[in-house]
Amino acid sequence: MISDARTGYPHMKLHWCELPQGNFGDDLNPWLWPRLLPDLEDAAGPEFVGIGTLLHRRLERESADRVIFSTGAGYSRPPRLSTRNRFYAVRGPLTARACRLDADRAVTDGAALLRLAGLTGDPAGPAGFMANHRTLGGADWKQAAESAGLHWISPRRPVEEVCSELSRCSLLVTDALHGAIAADTLRVPWIPLQTYSFILQFKWRDWCASLELEHDPIRMPLVWQGPLPAGHRVKHTLQRGIALTGLGPEHWARKPLTRGDHRGTELLTTALAGAMRTRPRLSDVDVLDRRVDLLSERLSELARDCGLAAPEFDVIARDLRPHS
Repeated sequence: MISDARTGYPHMKLHWCELPQGNFGDDLNPWLWPRLLPDLEDAAGPEFVGIGTLLHRRLERESADRVIFSTGAGYSRPPRLSTRNRFYAVRGPLTARACRLDADRAVTDGAALLRLAGLTGDPAGPAGFMANHRTLGGADWKQAAESAGLHWISPRRPVEEVCSELSRCSLLVTDALHGAIAADTLRVPWIPLQTYSFILQFKWRDWCASLELEHDPIRMPLVWQGPLPAGHRVKHTLQRGIALTGLGPEHWARKPLTRGDHRGTELLTTALAGAMRTRPRLSDVDVLDRRVDLLSERLSELARDCGLAAPEFDVIARDLRPHS
């Protein structure tokens, strides 16, 4: 699916989702790619589309040449293929099929390159909890996690701090995809949660499939801290019932019913404590290392094709220090 033409791009523009309050998964883009590809600049030129669920039809309306590297699909229909989109790698086999790509374009999420830092978890450390950045608005997850004995890791902290916190953990409980990905690369066992309907399960299944894992998350109580009018509770109850019969969209099954007051927080605390006792997940190290090697090869190929300097893989280990 990649054109044989050599572009000789002098610079590329980083395409990513920038959130005002920050989000670890998205913020990996400006942290990781300019370190690996020093020629990559946020300047006029073709777009480098990296980490995130960024393959959607809106890209068709935005006139730009692009190189796609480790990106995923899922939030809407993927863009139609054209010579303006050059695919070097995508997040997993579900994205490859959705975009009608050759199967070998499916590698894994680019955050797996954090493996190059050489960081590992601490088997004697605490169990951590990291929420999806959108989950933070749903309930008092910080209080619930800490009441369950979990070490809180905010997804809004800088990349270096999140990685440092993860390297101090013996386990991670999370509904944040990139929390799980980072934990897996650091060899920290992780337990996936399914919380709200807006947390896309397609991207979890896509990434898990790239590492030959099954996605079987632990379902959390549906607690929401905002007011839930009676009409909404009735509507959500009906939608959940329809979804559970297989007649409605999957996300209907995760519509909240309980308000996030003290009672709701107690429900979450109990559920998190129960989740900690379930079987943690961790990819096979040989599978992970093969994927990281393939990502490295594809990034080197991209650099050659685009006239960029060879990737500086050693810089990741330099800039992510092991914990003391």
